[in-house]
Amino acid sequence: MECKVEGIVNHWNTSVLRTLVVIASCCSASLTFGAVPKARSSYRIPFELTNNLVVLQGSINNSKPLFLLLDTGASGSVINESRAKELGLNLEGQTKAATGNGPVEASFVRGVTLNVSGIEFPNLTHTSIHLS
Repeated sequence: MECKVEGIVNHWNTSVLRTLVVIASCCSASLTFGAVPKARSSYRIPFELTNNLVVLQGSINNSKPLFLLLDTGASGSVINESRAKELGLNLEGQTKAATGNGPVEASFVRGVTLNVSGIEFPNLTHTSIHLS
């Protein structure tokens, strides 16, 4: 599977190149992780680079388009607690999540379908934390 990545990039530095490699790896590994792509041989994943953050557009459980942040240093997927509630997602359990500012209260959101540029990732579990 070929993956084409395009976006707005003013300068190429090591962290940007690593991020693009991760995006490309996700595309090529998408079938391994249960992604269900539409029938085509390559994908264009548009993104914007804003303050060294990779911002993608996608949807969660067929929601309206949302801006998604690709954090290559995160160990899992996180959704803002208020956004999860707005989307009608069920928050389950209580746990602690490690952040750069220390541990925070968190819940799990199971059965999430993430869609980015026509690549669908079904049945994911996200961690929900209060991001204010």
